[in-house]
Amino acid sequence: MVFLLYLFIYCSTNIYNLEKRGISSGFDFLHVAAGYDISISLIPFTSEDTHLRAYFVGFLNTLMIAVCGCFLATIIGFLVGVIRLSSNWLFQKYCLCLCRIYKKCSCASSNRSLLQYSFTSSKNKTSNSFI
Repeated sequence: MVFLLYLFIYCSTNIYNLEKRGISSGFDFLHVAAGYDISISLIPFTSEDTHLRAYFVGFLNTLMIAVCGCFLATIIGFLVGVIRLSSNWLFQKYCLCLCRIYKKCSCASSNRSLLQYSFTSSKNKTSNSFI
């Protein structure tokens, strides 16, 4: 009950302050002209287009970068794997070092996640094992 009272007071204070300052809340701004350009976009975008279209352009740009990143990571991983099997000593050791560095980075992040999991999920346990 106290929480609902606090929530009511908080919301009414915010509504009062927004009206007092002439600030409108909501999603009406999505239909207003953006006023800025996005230089790289998959679909045409000008400064006269809406913010909603700008968000859509940003979403498409994110998808484009993600697909390109996955494609390039696959190609680089394949090349490093093939060069690691090479008979050239320098290339072989260089790619071996790359593989070990990336393996250690992923292990460090997964160990950190396991460590965080072990401390947050074992409230009543007495041991700090990862299993």
